[in-house]
Amino acid sequence: MLRLQLGKISQINSILFSPDSTRIAASGDRANVRVWDLNDSEKPRILPGTQDARTLACTSDGTLCVAHYRGVDVWTSFGWGKHYSIPRESASWRLGLSDDGELLFCWNAYRTKLSCHQLPDLQQLWVTEWPSAGYQYYTYPLWDSIGRRLVLAGARKITFVDPQTGANLGDIDIEGSGHDCINVAVMQNRSSILACHVKDAIRIYDLATGAKTRQLTLPSVKPSCLAFNETGTILGCGVYPGSVLFWRTDFWSELSSFRPDISSVHSLAFSSDGCLIAAGGAQGRIAVWDAE
Repeated sequence: MLRLQLGKISQINSILFSPDSTRIAASGDRANVRVWDLNDSEKPRILPGTQDARTLACTSDGTLCVAHYRGVDVWTSFGWGKHYSIPRESASWRLGLSDDGELLFCWNAYRTKLSCHQLPDLQQLWVTEWPSAGYQYYTYPLWDSIGRRLVLAGARKITFVDPQTGANLGDIDIEGSGHDCINVAVMQNRSSILACHVKDAIRIYDLATGAKTRQLTLPSVKPSCLAFNETGTILGCGVYPGSVLFWRTDFWSELSSFRPDISSVHSLAFSSDGCLIAAGGAQGRIAVWDAE
């Protein structure tokens, strides 16, 4: 197991692998984003001006996108190439990408605005305002590769969005009361969305019909983050305190659990080749281990 450290911070906010699985990037509170070469992890690359970044996203060609309070930054070559940025008025908490890597969707939790930008130069194509009810901090712009549309998953509802105009194409109400939905992930090879709730359960919604198809109950732990592997056959879920659970998505049978020796897993990622898993937790600690 490889252990990495992102400064002396409270928690890791986001973590992801490069498309070729040779590098890993992480963001966290009160620290700039760092990118490690897994073959030389002693000297990470620090991306300036990215302190307190909330979300990372990466295209298939390695364009790394960083959302933070001061705007959005983009680097080609996974942090080693050309740099682009947009200013504070486009500050974003969450990022989403079209599957062709040409469109970047930014959610601004403060102003409840959703914007679309062309990559890599971040030219703004459209921006729309959303009602505050049902959309706030725990809102995620996600791509539905089956329906070829954007999915805006909020605390109380799931909204389908036209990626060309930002128009609302329809809603699904999320069961439960209050601001329950804290994490979501899209199964890229099937038309499903998966929502993680603080009430000790993971709910799965079919995007084609809007129906809830399954609920995974976690009676003794609280889910904190979700991630699918590249093929969508395995779901990983970080839980309090400091464990990761895995399910097969064909029959939703639980495969295994793993303790990466970090407390309070806040972020989880699979490498694109399926060989590595990374988890980020409290105190800026990151663990990387073999998937098998």
